[in-house]
Amino acid sequence: MIEETNKTKYNDTELKEFSELIKDKISIARGELYELTGSLSSANTNGDEAAIAGKTLEDGSATFEKEQTNQISMEERMARRGYSKCI
Repeated sequence: MIEETNKTKYNDTELKEFSELIKDKISIARGELYELTGSLSSANTNGDEAAIAGKTLEDGSATFEKEQTNQISMEERMARRGYSKCI
C-alpha cells in the first residue's frame, strides 16, 4: 500500500512571517558571532600582559576557554548558514 502524503501550501502572509523570523534569527546569530570573534581576538582581557610576557605556554584554563569559545563560534556560523538556506 502506498501512503498518501499531505503537502501543505503556505500562503504569502505565512511565508512572509516565516521569512521575518528567519531574518531575525540570522541577525541574532550574526551579533553573537561578532561577540565571540571579538573575545577570541582579544589577547588578554584582564590587562596583565606584563605578567605573562615571559611565558611560552598559555595557561591551561585560558586555552580551554578559547577552545570552548571557538567551538561555540563554529556552531553559530553553522546555524547562520542553516538559517540562510531557509530563506
